[in-house]
Amino acid sequence: MHELNLQELHREDGAGQRRAKGLRAIALTAAIVAGLGPLAVCAAQELPPAQYSGTVEFRVGGFGETEADAMKAATPRYPLALNFVERGSDGRSMYTSDVGVRITDTVGTTRLDTVANGPIMLIKLPAGTYTITATLEGRSKTQKVNIGQSGHERIVFSWPEMSS
Repeated sequence: MHELNLQELHREDGAGQRRAKGLRAIALTAAIVAGLGPLAVCAAQELPPAQYSGTVEFRVGGFGETEADAMKAATPRYPLALNFVERGSDGRSMYTSDVGVRITDTVGTTRLDTVANGPIMLIKLPAGTYTITATLEGRSKTQKVNIGQSGHERIVFSWPEMSS
């Protein structure tokens, strides 16, 4: 997975370096004005890129401590957070990925249909009631969720580990 990183904007030419420094300065200023401080900029640098399914924005990631922390920090800005885990034979939960995710609204319209290639998925959906189906290695789990006008919901999909 590709991580968003403002340092990638650096180029060998002086103009590109000035643009990158200018963008970092703008991002830092915006974070400070918003009361978030420099830590918010660091977290934003580690978030995976936004993806879209129609008008629905989502991010998938969370492997590695830095990216997982950035995803968790961004969770309040998304109405829906999904986590995907497998329970090992020892009872411990482990993050998993390659989970098929399908979200439909109350009239059956598919709002999102994708494969989550990371254990954390953040989704911006409008207020409403949705059915989420998550599928790992042919094993599907379904859950309904009501997204309100504010706040956010978190759903953990958990599967027993496949025996070898």
